[in-house]
Amino acid sequence: MSANSPLILLPSHGLDDFPLELEEASAVNLLDAFAAVFDPIVLAAAKGLWDAEPAEFPTRHIGERVIVIPEAAKSWLQSDWMSRAKTDARSVIDSWEDRDDLIAKLRDAFAEDAQPPQSDSTDPGESHEFSDESVSGSLSFDLAADFHALGTIYLQIQLLTRRMHYYDDPEDTRIADAAIEAAAAAVAGDEEVARKSLGSVFELLLEARERLYPVEGFLLDLCLLVPKLANVEWLSKTISGGPVSILADGNDWPEMAEASPEFIDRLREGLQQGGVSIVGGEWRSDGGIVDSVDSSIARLRTGRAAVAETLGASPTCWAQRHFGLGPLTPLVLNRTGYKSALHLLLDNGTMPDEEYSQFQWTGSDDSTIPALSRMPIAANSTAGFLRLADRLAESMDADQSAGIVFVRWPGEASRVFHDLQRAARYAPVLGKFVTFDKYFEAIEAPYRTGQYDAWEYVSPQLVRDVAAGRPDPISRPARQRAQYERLKTQAALRVFSQLLGLREQGQSIDAELDAALIDGSQDRAEGDEPTLDSDLSETEADDVRLPRRLAELISSGGEEARGILVLNPLAQPRRTWVGVGDDQPLPSPGESILHVQPVGPHRGFVADLPAAGFLWSAVSDSAASTGASGSNRKRRRQPPLAEEGLLRNDFFEVGISSATGGIGYVRDHNTRPKRLSQQLAFRFLRERLIESPESDFAERTAYSRSRCLSQKVLCDGPAVGVIETAGEIVDQQDDRVLAGFRQRFRVTRGIPEIEIEIELDIRHEPVGDPWFSYYACRFAWGDSSAPILRSHAQQCHQHRGQRIEAADFVEVIEDRKKRIAIFPLGRCFHRESDNRMLDSILVVPGESTRRFRFVVRFDDGHPSRASAATMQPPVLIPVDRIPATPASSAWLGRVDPANVVLTRLQPASSEDAGVAIKARLVETEGIGGNCRISLCRMPGSARKIDFLGETIAELEITDDRVEVPLTPYEVADVEISLKSSQ
Repeated sequence: MSANSPLILLPSHGLDDFPLELEEASAVNLLDAFAAVFDPIVLAAAKGLWDAEPAEFPTRHIGERVIVIPEAAKSWLQSDWMSRAKTDARSVIDSWEDRDDLIAKLRDAFAEDAQPPQSDSTDPGESHEFSDESVSGSLSFDLAADFHALGTIYLQIQLLTRRMHYYDDPEDTRIADAAIEAAAAAVAGDEEVARKSLGSVFELLLEARERLYPVEGFLLDLCLLVPKLANVEWLSKTISGGPVSILADGNDWPEMAEASPEFIDRLREGLQQGGVSIVGGEWRSDGGIVDSVDSSIARLRTGRAAVAETLGASPTCWAQRHFGLGPLTPLVLNRTGYKSALHLLLDNGTMPDEEYSQFQWTGSDDSTIPALSRMPIAANSTAGFLRLADRLAESMDADQSAGIVFVRWPGEASRVFHDLQRAARYAPVLGKFVTFDKYFEAIEAPYRTGQYDAWEYVSPQLVRDVAAGRPDPISRPARQRAQYERLKTQAALRVFSQLLGLREQGQSIDAELDAALIDGSQDRAEGDEPTLDSDLSETEADDVRLPRRLAELISSGGEEARGILVLNPLAQPRRTWVGVGDDQPLPSPGESILHVQPVGPHRGFVADLPAAGFLWSAVSDSAASTGASGSNRKRRRQPPLAEEGLLRNDFFEVGISSATGGIGYVRDHNTRPKRLSQQLAFRFLRERLIESPESDFAERTAYSRSRCLSQKVLCDGPAVGVIETAGEIVDQQDDRVLAGFRQRFRVTRGIPEIEIEIELDIRHEPVGDPWFSYYACRFAWGDSSAPILRSHAQQCHQHRGQRIEAADFVEVIEDRKKRIAIFPLGRCFHRESDNRMLDSILVVPGESTRRFRFVVRFDDGHPSRASAATMQPPVLIPVDRIPATPASSAWLGRVDPANVVLTRLQPASSEDAGVAIKARLVETEGIGGNCRISLCRMPGSARKIDFLGETIAELEITDDRVEVPLTPYEVADVEISLKSSQ
């Protein structure tokens, strides 16, 4: 270095421990110092690059040096050093407003040594101040800015050599000579020579970097876009800066196209030229949990189509602004046309913390997709660039090809980021700017794989919804799910019509199903069932018309007889409770009608329903008078299903606590250990010390106490037992009533379930963090070591940690055969406490719903199927004819084995004149194997298709069965063309 080189004092002990964290203003001040000393006028005058010394122990040989003291270094200085330096040094620059101000002060400090820039101007009063338009004389702003960018890159190479533990001189002498030569040419007004020499400097820096890391590096500019920020001026400026990838939600593209056609046209040009790529594809990236596989597919499929319609090209790299990751994502991406993905968060949430510039993201079904998981640097924050060398070193150590992602909003980028863009035009010293599409094309197939469990992904949805004041953060997703299940039932009934010979069109219901998932809709009020006489939407009218039309089709040609028809929309047989209104007839007990509840508010019956089929039964005129669940006297002599404080059925007995008003215990008839208990509680934000009046013991707890005021038997059989309790949730410290409650517990003969209905009268609203302050239904079991399984996208996964996001079920595995499944019916948020307790959250700030329902099922080995049964009840239709079939019940379709769930069944649009149906199969338990779809009509052909309708494989047909091979946790769409019925 020249004896005349500027001296920069560091807020550290040297470049080896260059600061990584500073406030934004201090970071800007520090990095601007290293860029400004590379100003061409300063370089030409100093005839050397900068020196850097720790501010704590600076050199005592100040001489005629120009000393630059960043703001962050001042606190490191010795008390008397500053005064001595201002006396002895040529100049001490210890404050500046911005980079331009510092450059001006440096030029003034070196004015005696500087050669004035060549200029054609003859005006002696012409200003030589640095500005955004030009600098002194013929030295253009653009050329000067390239020198400043060189200063930024030179610092990063110095830092990178140390981070890579490479301490040799990275060609400092050659770099300094070339930089000074370029500066002299720039000052002399020879821009062509200056740029050529400047290019040589960048090439030397590239050589120095390649000795550290000889493989090509990549810089990726990710710009987040929303409609209000979309304008042509910004886009043109951004494209001119270098390759950029744009991320926007699918639903924003039609809005941008309508508001600014010129912007879309300019964007199409950029796409054709290769300077722009589109990443994303979600319809709306709302940060929600992955509650069902159908919703993930619908959002991706609809969003990708919106991009294609607007821009004429579909995205191939997936990313989203908010949370939406999960172990099933690679499979869904592969089958919706994506070739690569960004496995990272741009918002809040929790995900696996492994960072790679490229790896094979492996899903739970073992499908893979090339992905990047390295967390981005905020391009608008200069403080983030303090870690740039560290992030580069990490990537160079770990990855086949180093890659760094910068993320920003339109029009927001720090000056340091623009320095990187300028430098990249000369040479890819730190890396080459490319789009994500080009990046994944350029890298070799990653050798590293990453496969993650469902519990490693936790969404910020609950906290975000509460903070934003969105209404009903708990019940809103559940209502949307209930609406979707209604539409699924309608779609299944249309398929039943097809199987029975009635032609159905599938396109409209397909679009309607997707729309229900991506937008949601208002659900009906509880108990407000539609009738054809009311003013109904088309969807609500179909709730009535489709079952009636199907009933007419089934009974067409049959003899006249008053009866009921029960339709099972699920492709699985089930034993279920069928509720019957006061004005509807009851069936006669029989082989498939197991138990009848003839009178009271709980009228209905227990039935064994065939898979995807129907059950017909004659109406019993004497059911009410007999009061029996069957004709067998042994059954009539059985004890009542409900008596004071006790419920029972064939499988267990349920003790209702007179203290809490909840479930005191559940015991099997043949064993005495308690399996489950339940009560309502309020959780305070923090634990309190509760003293017991009966002893000296004080309990530390965050929970309230429930107090039962009354309980009564509402129904004691013969088919249903119901007990209702009323009580209060109280604060133990002052006996203050936080809420009143009413609970109904119901057991049904022949079904190993407890149904819980809850109604709250809240007087004290929860406040603060919804994961720590809420009303909850608390469940407890005996074994603290029992594994917990939970649903994720309707599949069964093991869980770890406190927060559980599961819309379908949470299951406790007591032993190989004993298990308890809790079905929250679409409510997603639960919290494990004390290793053997589960809080299913009911009310948080902003939640208005006060009525809730749970189903608890015992010893069912297939919770995903059981969950589907709780979400899709059977359909009951009074009829006046016997079905024109040999038997009173029949299945129309069936899916085996039990670890496979059919989540969507609908008519399919077929190119030929035949009839086709489409089914979505989900392997739920990680077993895999061969799935069989059996139909009442002969299939003509079948194929496995992706989620865009393209063929993956032709499927084998054996007799009336379609054989579908499934890998563990696979989701597969199958299209089956039916032979014409004769």
